[in-house]
Amino acid sequence: MIRRPPRSTPLYSSAASDVYKRQLLHGLRSNMGNKFYVDLIKEFHNLGFSILTFDFRNHGKSDSGKFTFGVDEINDIKAAMKYANENKNINNFGIWGFSYGATTSSIFNLSNEEINEKFNVVGIVADTPYFDPLEVLVDEVTKRTPLNSFLSRLLEPGIIFSTKVFYDLDLGEIKYIFESKQTSKFPSLIIGCDNDKTVPVSHPKRVNEALGKYSKYLEFKNCSNHGDAFIYNKIKYIEEIYNFFDDTRNLSKKDSKVHKKLESVSKNFIFKRTRKKPLTNIHLVHI
Repeated sequence: MIRRPPRSTPLYSSAASDVYKRQLLHGLRSNMGNKFYVDLIKEFHNLGFSILTFDFRNHGKSDSGKFTFGVDEINDIKAAMKYANENKNINNFGIWGFSYGATTSSIFNLSNEEINEKFNVVGIVADTPYFDPLEVLVDEVTKRTPLNSFLSRLLEPGIIFSTKVFYDLDLGEIKYIFESKQTSKFPSLIIGCDNDKTVPVSHPKRVNEALGKYSKYLEFKNCSNHGDAFIYNKIKYIEEIYNFFDDTRNLSKKDSKVHKKLESVSKNFIFKRTRKKPLTNIHLVHI
């Protein structure tokens, strides 16, 4: 557990009438000051989003804490929302996460833990989440050593054992969560990159399936490196996310017709405007 709430810095603020905040979640070995996230925040800010961003435990300016590839880090998300609620009187959130942050936000979506009644999450955008970190690690061994994929897979028992003994970390837990058939709480937009060699598209596709019918999968073709979806498809990327949050911002888990609305939203994640109006009541959280 982190010793204090993660450092939260609203890099840009919007109108005082804003009632929604967007939370942006960064990737592994990164932090909220990375140029990739700063550029993305600027794009969201131009759409009228208000932004809350913070560093996960063991990253950037945050304190140390147990690293679990996203399992325990859902508490960092809740700590950030609590901070915004207590210090800025904000209780409505949208979430965008990349890689490690995308996986964490997807686990948060499936978590059985009760969310504070003060908080309303309108939706989650998860850019290239990993379904199984062990699989990603083994693939990295294949890419970085002379071992082929068959020989690399033979290392799996040793990797599992050593991470458990030395780090008290169960590498199979995330895959188990995604395969547990739990019901997602919030609508999701899952993003994949066709030639991503770090987190291949099979991972976000499986995460999308695990999240169920209220999740939509979107794949970008003009990308090869991890994070290229935004870098090389900026206009379409921003348009899709704008539409997603525009469609979901009025949804509430307390609405008796929420499931019908979610079904409608899940079928309607296409860009349908040529001139976008600012979403001045939206706050975005970046992790």
